[in-house]
Amino acid sequence: MQFLSPVMLLTLGLIPLLILIHALKPRPKELDVTNLFLWQEVFREHRSRLTLDRLRKNLPLLLQILVVVLLALALTRPVWQYLTRNTGNILLVIDTSASMQTRTAAGTRFEQARQQALEVIDQADPHQEILIVDAGHTPSIASGFVADRAKAKELVNALTPSDAPGRLEQAVYLALSFVNPAQEDVIYLLTDGAGQQLSDVLQTHHNLVPILMSGGERNVGITKFEFRQRLDQPDQYE
Repeated sequence: MQFLSPVMLLTLGLIPLLILIHALKPRPKELDVTNLFLWQEVFREHRSRLTLDRLRKNLPLLLQILVVVLLALALTRPVWQYLTRNTGNILLVIDTSASMQTRTAAGTRFEQARQQALEVIDQADPHQEILIVDAGHTPSIASGFVADRAKAKELVNALTPSDAPGRLEQAVYLALSFVNPAQEDVIYLLTDGAGQQLSDVLQTHHNLVPILMSGGERNVGITKFEFRQRLDQPDQYE
């Protein structure tokens, strides 16, 4: 607990003043009379009642002290502080472009990315939810936020690399649209970075954590071809 106006605790100094006033209050004088001796025997048999009577006599003082304490607490404006974990959700952006099929000593780059994603899921806190973005030629959401770890792993294992180039930057912006600015959401970007310009995006958004896959030789593939009629031989094409 913390006090916003601790100086108002000085009002507790009124308590000794109340006690002093109560002590200076004139007390009734005791006079011994004949009948008093008879009552003294009765008082000895009811000592518990005497204790209650003393408490009843001091009740005004106790109530005054209580009022001063409550007034001091109200004037100091107490606040309670709690230590809470401000850990947000996890967003996994997994590159499924053609370059992720490049083979390495440890399998394809996509298999490496999948393994890394599964490890991130295993290390997540129980209260964190996970969203998975398929960063292929057409970025898409594999599923909404899920808290079930088994379901999240199932979604990751269901992803497959395509034979088309990816649009990783669009996938990142798609993931950013699901980020809650009120909490510390983290976006893990699992990619080989092939043919992508992500430096500007990484510098702009501090909650992006890139995990790069490397290894293997650059793949060579035919992505476009055409044929046309030869001018010198109209019946042939090239």
